[in-house]
Amino acid sequence: MRVLWPHTFSPDIKNASVFMDPFVKPLKDMGVEVVPYYIGGIRNDLATIVKTLRELRASAKTCDISHAQYGSLCGFLTAFLPGRKLISLRGSDLYPVSVGSIFFRARLLISRLLTRISLPMYDHIIVMSNDMKRILNRRNATVIPDGIDTRKFQPMDRAAARAQLGLPADMPQILYISLSQTSPIKRKKLALDSLNVVRVKYPDVKMLAPENVDHDLMPVYVNASDLILCTSTHEGWPNCIKEALACNVPFVSTDISDLGEVARRTQSCRVADDNPLELGRAVVEVLDSRVKEDLRSEALAMDVQVSAAALKKVYEAMLVSDD
Repeated sequence: MRVLWPHTFSPDIKNASVFMDPFVKPLKDMGVEVVPYYIGGIRNDLATIVKTLRELRASAKTCDISHAQYGSLCGFLTAFLPGRKLISLRGSDLYPVSVGSIFFRARLLISRLLTRISLPMYDHIIVMSNDMKRILNRRNATVIPDGIDTRKFQPMDRAAARAQLGLPADMPQILYISLSQTSPIKRKKLALDSLNVVRVKYPDVKMLAPENVDHDLMPVYVNASDLILCTSTHEGWPNCIKEALACNVPFVSTDISDLGEVARRTQSCRVADDNPLELGRAVVEVLDSRVKEDLRSEALAMDVQVSAAALKKVYEAMLVSDD
């Protein structure tokens, strides 16, 4: 089975395709050949869009299925390909955005409109969370979170992880991860303001915010942290939270995706209102409690092998329905 994967994850941005790449080998081992096609850099050039669509159509004819890896223009172009098609929606291609500049909001509005126009032309839709499925409200939608490598992300000794990064052994470290730390959606300022609240009780608390770090080193950063803080306006299902859970590191987050469900099942994870006081108080609660529990079990269901197997079942069902 050959599956065309049109995508917009720039090869020039470190870790940009971390949502997609981990699937390639497990799917290959299961007999699915992934054919990636990067369509980026064509937003303002109609001639290039036409050329890209022609190339995509030619590639689609050599594949059994076309699987758009995002909505917006990627999903819009893929919708016009021949044969069976499905799309993965990952967050900003579905959720409304009310932050950032007028230009930023207008661009994402266009992105969502292109997504909505495209969806009726797809045989199947993949979403990242139960929350996304509820908002989408379509019968042909299946929840398959982007998988993480739980063999890579495993618990390790915190003192050893901090020593490897040259961090103090006894200073609280709050992990903050974003591929774009200036994005209005990620709200890094809200995270920083929340830590100012934490400093009333923990004056030495530090934010650990790695940028342009090789993904193979990320398990060390995760294990060096007391907790991970997420302040996004929305997320599909944040990979950084999955990776933290796989390392038994708790989270404090705004109420996004399915994180509220996880927080209700655990003792050490928290969701809070999106203001510095409530988020700061939640961080203090987690630091105070020092609860040790098995959070890894929450992440195992989102291991890349599990997600890849679920995705293959969707592919197979689509091909059967085409017979």
